[in-house]
Amino acid sequence: MSTKIKILYLALAILVVYTLWPSGDDQQEITQASIIGENEQGEMTVFGVLLGETTLGEAEKILGSRAKRALFIMPPKRDEQGNELTPEHNVEAFFPNMPDNSKMLLGLYSKESELEQIRNKAHKPIAFPSGNIKLQIDDKQQAMVNTMPVITLTSIPRIKLTPEDIRNKFGEPALVHVQADILHFLYPDMGLDAILDQSGEAMLQFVKPDEFSQVLDSLGLTEEALVNTKTQQPLSTP
Repeated sequence: MSTKIKILYLALAILVVYTLWPSGDDQQEITQASIIGENEQGEMTVFGVLLGETTLGEAEKILGSRAKRALFIMPPKRDEQGNELTPEHNVEAFFPNMPDNSKMLLGLYSKESELEQIRNKAHKPIAFPSGNIKLQIDDKQQAMVNTMPVITLTSIPRIKLTPEDIRNKFGEPALVHVQADILHFLYPDMGLDAILDQSGEAMLQFVKPDEFSQVLDSLGLTEEALVNTKTQQPLSTP
């Protein structure tokens, strides 16, 4: 399936909104082995989800949780001539209550015809400071959303992490990229961009490994950047 991955830096805003964690000292187990697996065909899965193939309905059963679905409209961009482009529309599914108390955000692949049907009936818009607009998907469109394949998966752990935690859990990254005081630990073989801010809040964003170049594009990097194994100095963490 040929898809254009929508990199969810919108999730950085969601990270602020949804990280009012419940109190308690319980720890969330985060290891590469607990996240990355294989199906019977030897294909890599993330939390049991095969990116590009597993539908949202199937993912809900695998993850043991129900998602809140929404249509997001991104601020319009302009081309080189200054002409305003058509705003991007993304269908996303948010899991606020995973069994391990983490949270998860799934980006879904939708055909233009499906997006048009959803746009026509979407309602209750909520505007964010970023310019993104979130709309509620009509109940009559939910069955269609259930059949949409998952193309990105972002896990938001309950616990805070340090750069050392990321390395201990996933190994040495191909590159550590710093952008606006945010650390990106890049693991192309796993399709993982482990995102960490100065406070220790983390997001583990997965795409299909063969589409990782789009993650690099979103960061202003090229694949040649991964050849250089020299990482940048990590930010200090509490």
